[in-house]
Amino acid sequence: MKRKVLFVFLLAVFGVLFFNYKVEAKSFEEFYNDYASMNFNQKVNVLHNSQETGNKFYYNTLDDNGKEVYASFVPMMMGGYPFEAVFEGLSGDKAQAMADSSGKAWRAFNFDHPEYFWFNNAVNISVSGTVISATLTVTPGIEDGYMSGATFNQALLNEDLTHILARRAYLKQEADQLQNEYQKLRYLYTWLIQNNEYDTDFSSAFAHNPSGALIKSDFGKDGSLYEPVCEAYAEAFQMLANYCNIPVITTIGQAYGSGGWENHAWSHAFMIDKWYFTDVTFGDPTGSHLDPDYVDYDYFLAAPSNKHVINDEAYLPSPLSDTAFDPNLLNDFYLETQENYVYNGHPIKGYEELYILANPDAALTISYFDSNNILLGEIPSAIGSYTVRARGALGSGFEALSINFNFSILAPEHNTVIYYDKDGNVLASIPYNFGDAIPNYEAPHVSGYKFVSWNYITEEYNVYAHPIYQKLVITFEDSEGNSIDYDFTDVAALYESDLLNGVEKDPGYLIMGWEINGELLTEDSQITDDVTLKPLVKKINYSIDGMTKKGENVFVGSVFKSEDIIGKIVVAFRLNGKMSLVHLLLQQSSQ
Repeated sequence: MKRKVLFVFLLAVFGVLFFNYKVEAKSFEEFYNDYASMNFNQKVNVLHNSQETGNKFYYNTLDDNGKEVYASFVPMMMGGYPFEAVFEGLSGDKAQAMADSSGKAWRAFNFDHPEYFWFNNAVNISVSGTVISATLTVTPGIEDGYMSGATFNQALLNEDLTHILARRAYLKQEADQLQNEYQKLRYLYTWLIQNNEYDTDFSSAFAHNPSGALIKSDFGKDGSLYEPVCEAYAEAFQMLANYCNIPVITTIGQAYGSGGWENHAWSHAFMIDKWYFTDVTFGDPTGSHLDPDYVDYDYFLAAPSNKHVINDEAYLPSPLSDTAFDPNLLNDFYLETQENYVYNGHPIKGYEELYILANPDAALTISYFDSNNILLGEIPSAIGSYTVRARGALGSGFEALSINFNFSILAPEHNTVIYYDKDGNVLASIPYNFGDAIPNYEAPHVSGYKFVSWNYITEEYNVYAHPIYQKLVITFEDSEGNSIDYDFTDVAALYESDLLNGVEKDPGYLIMGWEINGELLTEDSQITDDVTLKPLVKKINYSIDGMTKKGENVFVGSVFKSEDIIGKIVVAFRLNGKMSLVHLLLQQSSQ
């Protein structure tokens, strides 16, 4: 019987990329131009933050003092420059104990992180001070090729960083198109061999670091000699594999070759549930009788070699397979996609059938792990990188087999930003492309408050925007600039109050209302920022229809008769440039 398992987006082991859009492949030159536009610090940050598998194999071999020193190297690497790790205020015993572990700590860091290719295994360690207060200083070494005498050659490193970041990104792009981790690792092994030639005369200053194997003279180096020896092969293989999320470590010891027993570096790679011996250098044999594209796969995921002896067996990974890897093991798992995944802002849904061909009725357990290899309690749906681990018995007489499915949940092609008012009601839902700037939206006016900013909260595929308001600070002054005590709530309530009744004015002037910067505040006005309100006072300029003004309060005309009448005089008040007609009833005496 086939066992159905609910999965999220699988990218490996007969996986294909189930997207409703396609990302076009980029050339090496395009990757190169992308990184060339960055400055030195940006390149180092990309190198640091994008190494998907943070290998800690050698870290786990250290004592507590060594781990403490090792941890201090991590933030200092972010600068990219030569540095000193300084530990102050230690007791003499503590400083000495950490000093005894510092050399091993640096070498462990260097082996775990070959991406920092401009550093080497050399280290200077010193202790100074007293028994009570001592200082430990640890100074890692720089590869000779990146030093100009005693000066750090940042310009050359900056150029080489561009090459290595581009090469790494391009090779991962190509490897990600393959079906499973075995094929990806074989592709990287093959590329390193077919694109390098062993530095038999040891003339390259970069032969012992990954740049010797990753920077090729056919692109931008003007024929400069960047050729590798075993250490460069092994560290470049580890660096590329780790970037493709495949665990690989570098091992050092002695190997027997054409010159007898010599110092050597090779690799161990993790596949399914065991570590396998691999030697890229031995896979690239020299000799005029060989085709330049010849690759010896006898040293790829092979059984332990009797031509290789590790310096310290404490550094052998476990469990270490005593046989070569059988790629047919991968065919024992069958994956069938029943529906594609569609990114629509909801958790991804889809069913796959997964069972073991050799034993279809075997119980199968599924576990999910995040990018830090921490076991999750449920199927993940948030954006990130994950691993699905399927484990089951192959059948009678066979050991249990487990296999990892590496997958990523990426952002949808389109996202939505949802804007709310202060009461939580939706104002607008605006689509936008992932990676673009979030589209803005004008916040509604709230009487008595001013808008400060939007509070953007990102959850999976959507952005939720809530407005932040602050209470307005409204102050009042009379015509003389004296403070008036009033608790403002809104404009309408202000004009309903008798606050203006107590404001003094000169004869011949009218109080029109409250003003902001000389403009009359009306009941329809909106105050959106802190402000001081003052009375708007205007002098009255008037005329009387049908009469001629002869002087202040003296008008001459023929409006009035000799008998008592009640006449109507139209007085025009010109206030702030606008005409307002007022009808006055006057009683005129005949005398």
